[in-house]
Amino acid sequence: MGSDPAKYIARALSPARVTRVFLEEELDTVRTATVIVPEDQLSLAIGKEGQNARLAAKLTGWRIDIKSVVEAAMTALMLIHDSPLSAMKDRHPELLDEAFRILEKKENNRAVTPEEYARLTKFVETAEALLHNSREETRQERRDAIDMVRPLVPPVAFQIPLRELELAEDIMKVIDYMGNVGELWVRFMADEEGLNAMLAAGGAAPDAMDAIRDALDDLVVPEVVEEDEDETQAAAEVEAALPEPTPEPEPAAPPEEAPVA
Repeated sequence: MGSDPAKYIARALSPARVTRVFLEEELDTVRTATVIVPEDQLSLAIGKEGQNARLAAKLTGWRIDIKSVVEAAMTALMLIHDSPLSAMKDRHPELLDEAFRILEKKENNRAVTPEEYARLTKFVETAEALLHNSREETRQERRDAIDMVRPLVPPVAFQIPLRELELAEDIMKVIDYMGNVGELWVRFMADEEGLNAMLAAGGAAPDAMDAIRDALDDLVVPEVVEEDEDETQAAAEVEAALPEPTPEPEPAAPPEEAPVA
């Protein structure tokens, strides 16, 4: 794909013109590309019955979410009173007012000039960047929590296959990529909310988290006794310094008795 997946994704959607691509990589191997296109390019980008979008997703390995500039602007204005978009009221008040005015013109079937459309595109790019950065901050907090918890999990747990937990197939289908009990244990301790959301999105039963909790509680982790390297080295040095044991002399044979005449 090269060093710039955003450009590759934009090319994969050709001949549709792409305004902007925002990339997000989730912790659970899900990679999503939010693609913003001009309104007159939306049908072309998606393709008949979504065929073009599906082909682009297959070629790039990214989940692709395509939005028109107008659609993205309307969504952003609906969320403008919530964080992080509420910050635009202080940082970009003029751009925000223009977005409201332009969408109102469009709703009333009045012509939107190219200049106005360019300003609406600028509003969308600013809003999407705020949303993207906010989600990335949340993901980084989750990564930091996972890194803090990882040393608390017994190292041997990372050598135990997930199948040892004997979880239902609907759960295994979602978590199988983790590969071992240790990774699941870390996620359960550090990111319970994220794990629960992933299970729900993957079609696992509502009691999946309870099943995982019970399986981890019942898990018997074998103890691994590791010798301290310093102690082992010290013992070897002491043993080497000890004098060789002196062999005991063999007992002398008793003197032979003189024969009796």
